[in-house]
Amino acid sequence: MVDASSDSSVLFNGGFEHDLVNGGFDWQELPVQGASFAIDTGVAHSGARSLRINFDGSVNQDFSQLVQWVAVEPRRRLRFAAYLRTEGISTDSGVRFLIYDPHHPTVPQTLTRDLTGTHPWSLVDTELTTGPETRLLAIVLRRLPSRKFDNKLQGTVWVDDVSLTLLEPATEAKIDIR
Repeated sequence: MVDASSDSSVLFNGGFEHDLVNGGFDWQELPVQGASFAIDTGVAHSGARSLRINFDGSVNQDFSQLVQWVAVEPRRRLRFAAYLRTEGISTDSGVRFLIYDPHHPTVPQTLTRDLTGTHPWSLVDTELTTGPETRLLAIVLRRLPSRKFDNKLQGTVWVDDVSLTLLEPATEAKIDIR
């Protein structure tokens, strides 16, 4: 189990145990039609709380309204992990996390697997290496719009135990030019 509240994670409030500041280096919830946010004290992967997002089925969501900015160092290997629980997530395009450098678009983005339908608490994780100039990452709960006719997003997702931990410094390939 990932301990998102451990000192090793560079994310703040990964377990949603504190009220959201909704700015700075905490989670930000950006209002959007068709989705509502709430702290859930009845459902949690660990601890006493999780974040619940309800999708009301009124729109084909292009969802990126839950984000946290994280200060990082260049050329670092990191492991991102989070637990998602879903109930009735409709359509072929589910919810996942996107991790990217907002200041250097040429640095590859990283996506976790997406979840649709109903799933118990499920680990979504990935490893990434920051770019040579990366000092900031965006951690975003993401849902891409569906291309299907029946594309309105409905259902609930819970988020808990989100962490971003340093694995070890990335090594640069050495080129010997003689």
